[in-house]
Amino acid sequence: MIASAAVTEILALVKRPDKAAMALQQINRAISLYSLKVEWARDLVETTLTFDAESYTQEIDISTVEARFRKVKYINPIDTTRDIRNVDVTQILGSNGQAQRDVFYIAGTTANIVLSDYAESANIGLYTYPAVLAEADSHWMLDVVPYMIIEKAVSKIFQSIGDDASFRFYEASATELFLAARKDLASSVSESAS
Repeated sequence: MIASAAVTEILALVKRPDKAAMALQQINRAISLYSLKVEWARDLVETTLTFDAESYTQEIDISTVEARFRKVKYINPIDTTRDIRNVDVTQILGSNGQAQRDVFYIAGTTANIVLSDYAESANIGLYTYPAVLAEADSHWMLDVVPYMIIEKAVSKIFQSIGDDASFRFYEASATELFLAARKDLASSVSESAS
């Protein structure tokens, strides 16, 4: 479903043709909100990083790999079976005071990677922020779970015009759809449904 079709659905439910701009804004807001709440499998982007094959440490600016990256799920060297763990920067030093190996941490848009052995490349999986939609654009949520987005947008419009009963009804319906979609489509849950 393209955004303009969702706007038409929303306007039919709120019966306020003057709210078209707000409807598109609320579609984008709902998609952004739900994208932040869950690590959706459909938001996972996978690509290959090229390393300096003669260094145990790598610094990769992830924004050059994916401009809208949100968080890194994994980084795994291609030529080995070892996994590289994501750690907080404060955990780079182990209990013995030595730098841990086969770990990475994110600082800003840079992935700082410390390897135990040389590697030429690695697979990276990362989650992205959604693009802001214009009326002719679409997003996978509008195709797969359109009423999760539509009913969230409708609830916010009803809230803005002071119709609390309709707001609560559509908010509850959108939440119910979100919980079902999260169970079915998420690669892992990162936050509660609230």
